[in-house]
Amino acid sequence: MARNLKIITAYLLVYVIWSTTFLAVKTAVSSIPLFFFTGVRWFFSGVFLTFIGIALYKRNFFKGITKKQILSSLTSGFFVIILNTLFFTEAMKTLDTYFAAIIGATSPLFMTTFDFFLNGKKFQKSTLFAIFLGIGGIAVLVYKGSMNFSYDPHILIFMLAVLSFTFGSAYSNRLEIPKNPVLNSAIQMYFAGIACFFMFLFQENSLQLEIISFNSWFSLLYLIIFGGIGMFAYLYLIKHEPLSRVSSFTYVNAIGATILGIFIGEKISANFFIAAPMIFIAVMLILRSRVKVENLKQVN
Repeated sequence: MARNLKIITAYLLVYVIWSTTFLAVKTAVSSIPLFFFTGVRWFFSGVFLTFIGIALYKRNFFKGITKKQILSSLTSGFFVIILNTLFFTEAMKTLDTYFAAIIGATSPLFMTTFDFFLNGKKFQKSTLFAIFLGIGGIAVLVYKGSMNFSYDPHILIFMLAVLSFTFGSAYSNRLEIPKNPVLNSAIQMYFAGIACFFMFLFQENSLQLEIISFNSWFSLLYLIIFGGIGMFAYLYLIKHEPLSRVSSFTYVNAIGATILGIFIGEKISANFFIAAPMIFIAVMLILRSRVKVENLKQVN
């Protein structure tokens, strides 16, 4: 019962927090340099999670950690956090959030594919159907009467973010990472923060604090605290849940981002009322498929 509550809580955190990530990142990098933003964001997210870990686990927080586990955590963090965040952040400088949502919606397909080839995890036909139904829902949600999009190299960069994120998520299941999810998350965040900050120093960029807006600072603070919690919840889920199920966040986040748009003055098109049912049906199909797989394992 306690484990189920943790999983449900982790899903809720990922659904709610990551629905705001597109807007927060886009606002932050409007006046903060890429590597400085990424370095500060993840390093202090690591500090924040370390305090949480010590408060929850006391002296047992660092207990049982091995060099192999640390190396595995760094390997996973390189793909899931460093590459993904750098590509994602760079792409959001020019991409509209709705267009990025279309590309991001392909992540369940790549997750399931990588999980199949790397981990040998089979999936039912209904899961594959749900993936395409969800992508179709995203397409309907953002469709504005024309498919004539001008090419932007940041589209390819965002796709690289999706690929690094989904590959790292699937590959992490092959690694012996720390059993404590808070410690695992903190290690990856420290690694990402320090690596990106050194990249910033290597470029010899001067940081002009006076040009950084209040909104950018606020978004950075938000991402440090809540973004860190969201990443911890996600890393917990990919260790305890199938990737095809975890990937449902891409659909829910699209709805969350749309609802957020209402509060900031964006108008919702009639497409929303067609896309929303499609997305929710896709999520339910994925969850139902997982239940069937678990039942078959129990029978066998």
